[in-house]
Amino acid sequence: ARTPEAMAVIAALIGAVSGVVGLRTAYVLDTLAGPFIVCTAVFFVVVASIGTVRNWQAKFECLHIKSDWADNLPLPNFILPPRGAGCT
Repeated sequence: ARTPEAMAVIAALIGAVSGVVGLRTAYVLDTLAGPFIVCTAVFFVVVASIGTVRNWQAKFECLHIKSDWADNLPLPNFILPPRGAGCT
């Protein structure tokens, strides 16, 4: 998010969606709702973190900073793009 207000709106939306999806999943599976709400929120955090790793790796490549740490991570290419993929 570019502004704190936008970040607050995004956080509220993620929280609302996590609640609804977690409650629905718990209802369908006939189990406790709390853990499913938390798992849904954690899923959003993981998805956001993957995007952050991709952005940082692309920024390092474009700044010509050596980033061998990214090459040694056991992650597939859809998470970390190949060297120089984000430079313009």
